[in-house]
Amino acid sequence: MTTTSPQADAAFRFDRRAWTTLLVLCTAVLFEGMSLSAINVQLADIRADLTPSPDQLQLVASAFLVAYAGLLLAGGGCADRWGGRRVFLAGVAVFGLGSLGAALAHDALLLVLARAVQGAGAAITAPAAVSLIVASFPEGSPRNRALGVFSAMGAVGFSLGVVSGGLLTELFGWRGGFVLYVPLTVLVLALGSRLPGPPEATGAVRRPLPYGSALLVTGGLAALVHGVGRVGAAPVAGVAAVAGAGLLALLVFLAVQRRAAAPLLPLGLVADRRMAAACVALGGAFAGVTGAMFLVATDLQDRQGWSALAAGLAFLPQGVAVGVLSTP
Repeated sequence: MTTTSPQADAAFRFDRRAWTTLLVLCTAVLFEGMSLSAINVQLADIRADLTPSPDQLQLVASAFLVAYAGLLLAGGGCADRWGGRRVFLAGVAVFGLGSLGAALAHDALLLVLARAVQGAGAAITAPAAVSLIVASFPEGSPRNRALGVFSAMGAVGFSLGVVSGGLLTELFGWRGGFVLYVPLTVLVLALGSRLPGPPEATGAVRRPLPYGSALLVTGGLAALVHGVGRVGAAPVAGVAAVAGAGLLALLVFLAVQRRAAAPLLPLGLVADRRMAAACVALGGAFAGVTGAMFLVATDLQDRQGWSALAAGLAFLPQGVAVGVLSTP
């Protein structure tokens, strides 16, 4: 944790302007967290309306995370190159367009694509928001406090999403849960235009962004997740072909990063045993939570006859626990 002198900390005040800046940034991560969890209680209605295959339904739930994971590093590069405020607003706009596309989707494939656009918007928004916090709050306890509130807001969104998603799905159908994010996006864009700081980053490194690497890792993750999702629903050869293509894409990505002058992912981080162990543990825990939510939510609604709201309330204690543990 970074620290500064007591005089420097005391000189900064969380005044109205500071809280407004933090509120705008937190609102974006709030509804992105809501979208991540709410989809689990929307799946039963989506299945009844669009009749997707089991592997397509799994992609509806996972497309957001795949796009987010694959494009997050590239999103950080965009913030460095074009400035936090500009990239933050662009990411929020992309998320809003994905939400609108999901609300209007008339088949499963379009819904999967719209969810991927949502994830891409979140991947652009998150690093830009962090860069704006770093620029707006001085090093030490003010910045640590702001980052803590920002992180906790994602957990709050996760908790709120299962309940609001269930309520909106029960009242207006599954599309209502996506429509909610459209006016929220407009609100954040209106308030975000007044965020402090220059629209472009000062001293940004003007080197080409590795778009190819970002697409390679995203495509590899998508194919690998899709292949795993088809286990038991497709021939073994087909599953192996799709998952193998995804694994090959990820291996090519690592080979490209090894030779790149400015890699998207510094391989030194991957080689560090403590970092690798932490990433594997965190990834395994998150995969377990999201996978369990997908299976339990669909079972509660399809087999047990629970409403979308009741299923959302069943997950609320889990979200509240995460939020409490994340509170700064």
